[in-house]
Amino acid sequence: QRIPHTMKIEVEVCDRDEVAEALDVGADILLLDNMTLEELAAAVSRARQKIPHTMKIEVEVRDREEVAEALEVGADILLLDNMSLEELSEAVEMIGDRAVTEASGGVNLETVRGIAETGVRLISVGALTHSCRAADISMLFTR
Repeated sequence: QRIPHTMKIEVEVCDRDEVAEALDVGADILLLDNMTLEELAAAVSRARQKIPHTMKIEVEVRDREEVAEALEVGADILLLDNMSLEELSEAVEMIGDRAVTEASGGVNLETVRGIAETGVRLISVGALTHSCRAADISMLFTR
């Protein structure tokens, strides 16, 4: 199944009015994992009021407690960050069909099959941007 590309906007605390104005309909909002439950609930609520119904809210989570909190506040997508295969499997089971699951952290050619087998729907590969090899390209042309 082909998943459409979406841009993720990282917002530490989604209380800036200009965030929603700057986003297009194809964008998502990613709320990072450095909030209390009350802050997260407020951020999701504010985001829901300011974004189109087609935009999704993704919350980064690191453990079962944060999974439960993200589900409680109504996140559309849960970014399961740096979890072991066992933790990913448990989180996927816990989440069920209440949200889309996305694995992130430690993804490479050696680990991607095991991660996929946990049942996550999406897998993010940070190495595409932070670990690619540099190419030495010259702009000198000779005749």
